[in-house]
Amino acid sequence: SWPRRYNEIVLQVEDENTLARKFYEKRGYVALFSDPACRKFDTTGWMLRRVPTTKVAMRKMLSGSRSSTSFSSEGQFSFDSFFGKIIGK
Repeated sequence: SWPRRYNEIVLQVEDENTLARKFYEKRGYVALFSDPACRKFDTTGWMLRRVPTTKVAMRKMLSGSRSSTSFSSEGQFSFDSFFGKIIGK
């Protein structure tokens, strides 16, 4: 159980990592958006290199959570309202 001040859990997973995405989806996470501007470290060579990757932001609403604004009355951020305002929902 989570303290009531938390409404949601948000994480990022690499787009090509289908096993991880399925793992989170089975546990109630929903994809919000893809971010093609992310970077990861390539560890295959002698030196670490930052290479482009696409990450998917995923969210799971916690039980009993509800939000109507970007910030709840307790000051907690809500992705639902934030992205709804951005895309005009």
